[in-house]
Amino acid sequence: MKKEVIIVSLIIGLSILGYGLINYRLQMKKEQVRQAEFVYYQEMLASCLSRAYDSYLVDWDGVCKLLGLGEKCFLPGYRADELTNQLNLKQANCIKMFAK
Repeated sequence: MKKEVIIVSLIIGLSILGYGLINYRLQMKKEQVRQAEFVYYQEMLASCLSRAYDSYLVDWDGVCKLLGLGEKCFLPGYRADELTNQLNLKQANCIKMFAK
């Protein structure tokens, strides 16, 4: 009888240990996935913000040329404000899409 109790206790103990190990591995995998998603969204956010700014610079130079002022000119306030507002909207959209 004593031998059977020891065997049953061992089986129960090993089962609990096995369950704990499986749970630990599952938690580690979830954390790895969470970290990978975080890095992905950070990279996507940085890329989106960079594209928004690059577009802003191209648009700025385009308006300068359109007004006959050459590249990288000083635009009139209302034109500069329009382009800056567009940039702000694009950046806000990037943050909305990729900031987690």
